[in-house]
Amino acid sequence: MACGTVLYGDVENAEVVKIHINSGKLSLQFYENFTDPLPLLVRRTKIDMRSQRVRIFDYDDSDRQYLFMKSLYLPDDHVDFEMQSSFDSQVSRIKEFDYSGYGPDANLFDKTLYEKNLSIQNFDLLEISS
Repeated sequence: MACGTVLYGDVENAEVVKIHINSGKLSLQFYENFTDPLPLLVRRTKIDMRSQRVRIFDYDDSDRQYLFMKSLYLPDDHVDFEMQSSFDSQVSRIKEFDYSGYGPDANLFDKTLYEKNLSIQNFDLLEISS
């Protein structure tokens, strides 16, 4: 991570840091409202240690992406771990999507929730009463 700091700056502000051993890259992910059960990705920074190139990808309304299965990135003793884990389990039951990668586009996910009369309240996926 020290090399990332030299090439990019303060990597400590990233909510998620991914180390890609085989490719020699470091990815920094920055989210809007990381405390939410589905934080929204606003910036991804890819640092290539071999070429010493830094690429920054900003996300907007046209390419919104949530961090699905956030509990996988939290330590077991995190204050919200149990609630997040339970929420992730509820979301994983929506069978239309594959969550093994990054999961669905946020706009498609939101549309599907709407069509299924579901809403997110705190750390619960609830059916909206008519």
